[in-house]
Amino acid sequence: MLHLLFREPAHFNEAALAKWTEIGCRSFYVELQSKEDYKQAASAIRNVSAEFVAALPRILKPGESKFLHKIADLHPDAVLARNLEELAFFRERQVPVIVDFSLNVINDLAFYQMLDWGAERVTFGLDLNEKQMLNLLQHVPSERVEQIVAGGGSPFSL
Repeated sequence: MLHLLFREPAHFNEAALAKWTEIGCRSFYVELQSKEDYKQAASAIRNVSAEFVAALPRILKPGESKFLHKIADLHPDAVLARNLEELAFFRERQVPVIVDFSLNVINDLAFYQMLDWGAERVTFGLDLNEKQMLNLLQHVPSERVEQIVAGGGSPFSL
């Protein structure tokens, strides 16, 4: 399944989203600044019958968990958790959690720990080279893996 990450509210018009769904995208990861932007994105994504995945902040300081409550109120289909507090928060609310690369999962022990803690899918950390990633894939269920194929530092940049 193709997943796309968007960071700009302007990209959430139904015409653009419909084009992506025509070529096979079934879920859109959304990383925005405000609850209102998330709300508009969720509406546009749901109007094209795709999955709305809220990408959460990488850093969550003490006292900032109210943002998590605001995201939970939007009833995302899943969340991209970038720290352990987010993983626990959404697991407790039975929202599917995808572990982000920023949790630096680079071995099978860490991978299975994330699954034990409730992750649906896990993104490997960026420190792995291609050979290491392929080796790790021999020891974990590939259907539970997400991999970045474009982006800074990835050996799989397009």
